[in-house]
Amino acid sequence: MNAAISGRAYDLPGTPMSNKSVWAYLAEIIPILTAIIGGLWTLNLYLDQREKDQRAMSESARKEQETRLLEAQKPFLVKQLDLYFETASLVGKLVTTDPSEPNWKDLERRYWALY
Repeated sequence: MNAAISGRAYDLPGTPMSNKSVWAYLAEIIPILTAIIGGLWTLNLYLDQREKDQRAMSESARKEQETRLLEAQKPFLVKQLDLYFETASLVGKLVTTDPSEPNWKDLERRYWALY
């Protein structure tokens, strides 16, 4: 029996679909599309959160590394600062002390030892 004779619309290529069959098709496909879109959105949120967590972890590791470096350098920096203060104090004494005084030679020797 021919489709045109029976009055039914078939979903064959080149034949129009009736309004009822379009709505039936949409009713079947919308829940599937909703599930797919929801899954893709969830995947997007997961990947975005994972990227943020990785950035935060790398930033934390970088800060921890900087802290360890400063802690390792601390004894040297403290000693360096002590020597700077001693040198500044020594220069102040050399400037204010008369070269004819007996302790001036000791101050000069210490200055050259620090220099």
